[in-house]
Amino acid sequence: MPASQIAASLDPDAYDAVFTALLEYHPNDTISVRTVLGEVRRLVPGCAFPDEEMVALIVTMATGTTMAVSFDQREAA
Repeated sequence: MPASQIAASLDPDAYDAVFTALLEYHPNDTISVRTVLGEVRRLVPGCAFPDEEMVALIVTMATGTTMAVSFDQREAA
C-alpha cells in the first residue's frame, strides 16, 4: 500500500512524525524500530496509537523506501 493511502487512514500527526523520524535514514540503511518509535513518541506525545500499530506504519514506510528494519523494540526475556 502506498504511503499516501496509509496517511488517509491514520492520524496525520502520527504519519508526519514517522516520516520526520525516517528522514534521518537513507535508502539501504537498517533502521531501529526502537529508535524510530521513541522519536515518534517524542514528536507526538499524545498519539493514541499503540506501539504495534506504530511499528506497522514504520515498517510500511521504511520498506517502501528500501530501508531494512531491525525489530528491536522489545526487551529480551
